[in-house]
Order: sequence, then structure tokens, then C-alpha cells
Amino acid sequence: MMTSQNVADQQTTSSSRLDELKNACALLADGFNEFDGMIETYVHEIPLQARDSESRDCDRFLLWLEQRVELSDEQRDFIINQQSRHAVEFVALKQRIAHMRFQEMARGGESIIAKSAKHLSKYVHLNPVHVWATFETHAFLDEETPVPASVLFYPANDEIRTTVVNESAKSLLRDLERGPQKLKTLIRKTPKSDRESLLETINELIDQRVIAIAN
Repeated sequence: MMTSQNVADQQTTSSSRLDELKNACALLADGFNEFDGMIETYVHEIPLQARDSESRDCDRFLLWLEQRVELSDEQRDFIINQQSRHAVEFVALKQRIAHMRFQEMARGGESIIAKSAKHLSKYVHLNPVHVWATFETHAFLDEETPVPASVLFYPANDEIRTTVVNESAKSLLRDLERGPQKLKTLIRKTPKSDRESLLETINELIDQRVIAIAN
């Protein structure tokens, strides 16, 4: 038999979970008119699992949402945005040491000077914490950006950033996912007519802290 104290405790727990979910999934709020109501329905239907973190509960809410609601393309982008940010946080915890090493390299990063041999023997390192996603709409993009757009989520300066990745940058980053490479190796693999563009792309990605140059 449930006592009045049991009921009060259950209501307190439910209210606390609601607040935590709204906080963990806050980026969804602008994409869904019935955001609070959807979370309340989810909490009533789906019990909290043992050792669930706020972000994990939010991720399960996102999966539940995809099954329960007929989503627009823009709403799907809101879900992808939230999921990708949680994924970055998860990967950062799993690769904590590699993440710290990269951040140290990025802090001392320098731009590459065309026709200079200064950095040719140094290695180009990709930020080990990154998540690929595709946005189908302009919900999180400038109107000038063609869609669908490949987007990279990654941490920098204690925040999660995003950058739209064009085909040449995507090719470079996919190459670096196999491991760091010397700058001179990357240049040699690139046709002469495209080498200036390659260096521009590398400098842009260094400034964004997507990649870093180090020994």
C-alpha cells in the first residue's frame, strides 16, 4: 500500500527528473512547441533506469520522440544537434588524455606560411574528439550555406563548437582520422594546382582548433 509519504517522494522524484531533463535537452526547446508537455509524457511513460545520467536520459527521450512524433526536417536537425553535442561530451570523457594532449598542441598552434619550409616536417593532428553530422535545413546554419551540409562537432576552449565542412576539408579530415601526417606528405599527395587551397584549408582548421600542427 502506498502511503502519502511515498506519493510525496514519488512526486518530488518526478519533478526533479523533469527539471533535469529540461536542462539536459534545453537545445530542443526552440524546435518543439509542446516541449514541456512532451517531456512530462515521456517521464510518465518511461521509468528512469538505474545509473542514468541526465544526458543519457535525454538521449532516450530523443529516441522516444522520434518514434512518437512526425518530425519535420528542421525538428530532426534539432535532435541531431542535441545528440551530437552529447556524443562529443561522451567521447571527450572516453578519450580524456588524448583530448588534453590535443588541447595543449592547439594552444601553441601557428599558421602555416606558404612557400616556407618551417612546418614541413611537423605533423598535422586531428582533434581526437569530434562527431560528424548532417544538417538538412538552415535551423543552425546561415542561409547562404548549401544544404544538406556536413557538420563537425568538437570541443574547443571549454565549449562545443560546430563547423561546416566542405568536400576538400572533409577529404583532409577523413585522411587524418587514420592518424597524424606530416605536412609535407599531405602537400605531396595534393595536385600542385590545389596546394594553395590545401594550405588555406589547413590554416582555417587550425584557427578553429579542429587540427593542430606539432612535432
